[in-house]
Amino acid sequence: AFEPVFENLQRICDGIYFNRVGELVTVFEAAASDRLGNITFHKLVGRLDNSAVSAIGAKLAFNSNEEIAVEVKTIPLDEVIPESEPVLLLKIDVQGWEYHV
Repeated sequence: AFEPVFENLQRICDGIYFNRVGELVTVFEAAASDRLGNITFHKLVGRLDNSAVSAIGAKLAFNSNEEIAVEVKTIPLDEVIPESEPVLLLKIDVQGWEYHV
């Protein structure tokens, strides 16, 4: 699981712990992308849903001036999924970053 938003990462880790599936899930505090590096996300203050997070600016979508910039690590999927490993399911929800993933 890739999750760059800290609050969401906490929820994922809680779910993994409470469901006792830690040996089945690897969590990356990062955004999936086309290159290793960093990206600045824009996050609306007071909103926890992912629709309030954007790489281009959340306030553009929500007409809000209360936005903070968050620097997050990026990792290409090629770095963590070996070419020889078959992928049965891959769910991607990247809020407008699809092309880069």
